[in-house]
Amino acid sequence: MYKVIVWKNLNKNTYYYKIVKGTYKNYFIGYVNQYNHEVIIIIDNIYLSSYKVPIKKKVLTRAISFLQKLNR
Repeated sequence: MYKVIVWKNLNKNTYYYKIVKGTYKNYFIGYVNQYNHEVIIIIDNIYLSSYKVPIKKKVLTRAISFLQKLNR
């Protein structure tokens, strides 16, 4: 199972996501790392397979685009 973590770069006001399988760190919403990037959304227990990759990318891209529109 995977997690999708959506980050906001507070320096540039941009969003990006990372797909992680297992982490040594327990992230939570509002966590700010040393690079001034804040965790916005955490989506747990995502099952990824080879045929769902384009759908996953499309959904995440739209979610990030939506968040950027809200920020404006």
